[in-house]
Amino acid sequence: MSTKSKNSLYQQMSQHVQSWKQQKLSRKLYCQQNDLSIHKFNYWVLRLIKEEQVSTVPKTKGFTKIPQPVTVSSVGPSFQVELPNGNRINFYGSLTPELYQIFL
Repeated sequence: MSTKSKNSLYQQMSQHVQSWKQQKLSRKLYCQQNDLSIHKFNYWVLRLIKEEQVSTVPKTKGFTKIPQPVTVSSVGPSFQVELPNGNRINFYGSLTPELYQIFL
């Protein structure tokens, strides 16, 4: 199937799903009235719902910075994790015993 055909099918089925939602019919009845396969229609309904859900989740790359007031002591970090690749994660300030246990 060519890209044009796929896009056309996508648009057509997207229109059917929108129409079905507006008419508030059962899927079976909508398919009967529009001469559609119930199985293919169910596939498209689920696919388009999944795409809607994915598009509403914000896309981020990597780490997200969480702003927190941090007081850095002149002594250095209170806890440091050194990873096998040589990277270090420094923690400044007081840590709870639970956080210490995570890294030990």
